Amino acid sequence: MELHRILNQPDTTLATVMTQAFNAHAEQTALMFADGNVVSYQSLANLAYSVATGIDTGARIGILASRSISAYSSILGAVLKGASYVPLNPRVPASRMAYILDQADCKAIVVGEECAENLEALLQIAGTLNILCPDPGPELERLKSQHPLHNWRFLGSKQSTKIESCAFPPSQEAYVLFTSGTTGAPKGIMISHSNVVAYLANIFRSYEIGPGDRVSQIFDISFDVSVHDIFFALVAGATLCIIPEDAVLAPAKYIRQYQLTAWHSVPSVPMFMDKFRMLNPDAFPSIRLSFFAGEALPARTAMLWRQATPNSKLVSMYGPTETTIVMTEFPWRDDSDAEQFENGIAPLGQPFVDAKCRVLDPQGKSVLDGEAGELYIGGPQVALGYINNAKLNREKFVELDDDGAKWFRSGDLVKKTKFGYEFLGRIDDQIQLRGFRVELVEIDRAIRAAANNDLAVAVPLGLNSGRAENVIAVVEGENNKELRRAILAYCKEALPDYMVPGKVKFVEKMPLNINGKIDRKALMQLFDVA
Repeated sequence: MELHRILNQPDTTLATVMTQAFNAHAEQTALMFADGNVVSYQSLANLAYSVATGIDTGARIGILASRSISAYSSILGAVLKGASYVPLNPRVPASRMAYILDQADCKAIVVGEECAENLEALLQIAGTLNILCPDPGPELERLKSQHPLHNWRFLGSKQSTKIESCAFPPSQEAYVLFTSGTTGAPKGIMISHSNVVAYLANIFRSYEIGPGDRVSQIFDISFDVSVHDIFFALVAGATLCIIPEDAVLAPAKYIRQYQLTAWHSVPSVPMFMDKFRMLNPDAFPSIRLSFFAGEALPARTAMLWRQATPNSKLVSMYGPTETTIVMTEFPWRDDSDAEQFENGIAPLGQPFVDAKCRVLDPQGKSVLDGEAGELYIGGPQVALGYINNAKLNREKFVELDDDGAKWFRSGDLVKKTKFGYEFLGRIDDQIQLRGFRVELVEIDRAIRAAANNDLAVAVPLGLNSGRAENVIAVVEGENNKELRRAILAYCKEALPDYMVPGKVKFVEKMPLNINGKIDRKALMQLFDVA
């Protein structure tokens, strides 16, 4: 109850709750790695405090680290100091990293030994960098000797029996996440301490964990839902268990090794696990909480996961990055409801207590329950806005009333039903096909049902200004003429003729974007040839 009380105080920051956790759980295990390495709250606090001494309150710092003690100590060091962290995904090109550092005006970059190769590429194109290394090894030592013109600082673990945080207001920026922009350039989204504290207050109202719980960390820290894993676990004294990158799509071994009690991933993960026959009944009895977010959760996948985790609550969650992690929840209770779900996917559910939702038509008028419209989101989780983009801020963060409160235009089409809000598709996933307006997710549903495979999507071809010449079905698996005929026959029965895919294509492996979602754009580039 102490945590609930702290989270609901108006002056609480992430530094407040992390300081309390460090001091209350010093001897507990904070981090657990696949190689057996464990890190106590006290050891993590010492390294985080060391990072904090190397940065300034209010500054932005880049973090180039992945699934390591450097990654988590850097995030927490920034949190303690009131600095803002800007995670860099090591899977993106150095040119994109340099762009992000420049756009965010990062005053320093914290680097983990595991990302030395990425740093070396960045050093070739970046100006003079202030580089902090919390847990340096031989590769960073080598780079320091080869690039002496940069400002290097190798940090030690400052010993402390009691950790203290800096004082700053909850409105202080906590992190900046860069996501894909419609212009092709990444856009930076600024999230405040109060945004994340509001999220944590909402999540802990319904789902409680504490010392003894083991929470999965499957996401890269540049993906916003990683913030849930890190702080959901660490503010409560639980253990954050790091899934190795090469096991992200086939994590069964590590679920058992860690004896995880709380799971969180995008739905693509159990889709792949099903393909590898990992979702056997009662496969993961230790899990008692299962969260899915980041993309639509097919009902079939949800039911398979429920069979594999018989002791778990399953919750489908939704929220754009601009509204801090997620802001609606749909706790799964009855498999029989799935037959009524729109497009065969789990509903978005109901908004958190502190969140607000409105469904509006293109003229900004409220629609009736059951009618489709764009979802607008309000409440304390709405982000500060975009970096260096006044035009987009005006377009996406809008006032609906006279109280000055900001609402975020999600770009998602929804309707309100007995299940709460149901997802109908992205406005930018709407295409014009043969004169009709078409939702790709509706075609997705038919293809997946026919193929009995959730690794299947509709891909528009010849797309120009929202109009497509045709749509094809793309399915992961071996080329199968009989299945191809079955998919087309099913779609002809289930869909209007203008929505039926013209062809069925098979791919050996479905491409995923850096967040683990099926990459429809990559498939468009693969198949959309003249």
